[in-house]
Amino acid sequence: MLFRKKCGIDLGSDTIKIADKKNKKVVCEKNMIAVRDKTYVIAVGQRAYEMYEKTPLCVTADSPMVDGAIADGGNLGFILARLLKRFSSVFTKRPDILVTVPMELSEIEMRAFYKVLTGLKVRRIALVEKGVADAVGIGMPVLAQTGSMVVNIGASTTGISVISDGKVIIGRQYPYGGNAMDQAVITMVRREHNLAIGKKTAEKLRVAMGYLMNGEAKSSEVYGIHTISGVPSSARIPSEDISKAITDTADAIADAVKMTLQRTPPQLLENIQQNGIYLAGGVSLTPNIASYIQEKVTFPVYNVPDPVYNTMNGLVEIMNDKELKKLTFSLKDYVGNLI
Repeated sequence: MLFRKKCGIDLGSDTIKIADKKNKKVVCEKNMIAVRDKTYVIAVGQRAYEMYEKTPLCVTADSPMVDGAIADGGNLGFILARLLKRFSSVFTKRPDILVTVPMELSEIEMRAFYKVLTGLKVRRIALVEKGVADAVGIGMPVLAQTGSMVVNIGASTTGISVISDGKVIIGRQYPYGGNAMDQAVITMVRREHNLAIGKKTAEKLRVAMGYLMNGEAKSSEVYGIHTISGVPSSARIPSEDISKAITDTADAIADAVKMTLQRTPPQLLENIQQNGIYLAGGVSLTPNIASYIQEKVTFPVYNVPDPVYNTMNGLVEIMNDKELKKLTFSLKDYVGNLI
């Protein structure tokens, strides 16, 4: 007898997370693939990320998703198939999957998602909007006719959702997040310290020392290529420089939240004013980011307890709660008449 396996998939540009219905098995891997000679896959996930910026000319290591959209459907399908194999057994060959989908995709992007998901060896495919999964993960009353706002600050994008009655009333995805902050750090180090560094180094600096408003004064020695002499060199980067570099992206996120609030119906706006705005996603771990955005938008802003796995927690809740399953929809409903 075959047993039905159910898996939730949080599909991010930077990281893919997969969990079974009982949340006993969780896979968290970088959304990256390493390919030799444009043909042979040599690594996926974290192993591919470890090769990033270190590969010879014949090998490319990159993400098949850019700014929340699929750039290479074939490679993304390969990564998902490889990760889903970890959940298969003799008794469960084809699982049911529940997948988060981003907001405001173009027709071309929707077709790309359809092609990737239908190419997987799974039994059934259900979808849920990422903002809804986030709200469930936080514990918001998503089925009630009250307004809730979630801001998911990820690596490539920031998704802002106003949710009421089980639906995203207003939702938009903005093309900035951790990667934009990292690029700002790269630019700052080049300009202020005449040192060229890679994205991985910039991310380490941001995560270790980045803050908004007030933070601990410290510094870190980094290595790169001197932009004038062209030889390997190093520089000591103070945390204050990192803070200044990431501020523009934080301002852009705060402005996006403001614009969303301006578009929100008054009755839902009152609920959000009372209950607050919640920040999820890995970049929301940046010290003081909630206070910084709160100061800009004049609404209460809170961090969620488990920002990195919040969406995944919501998916698990939806898979286990019959009432919450009404939040999901089919792949056919998602693409409509596009296919």
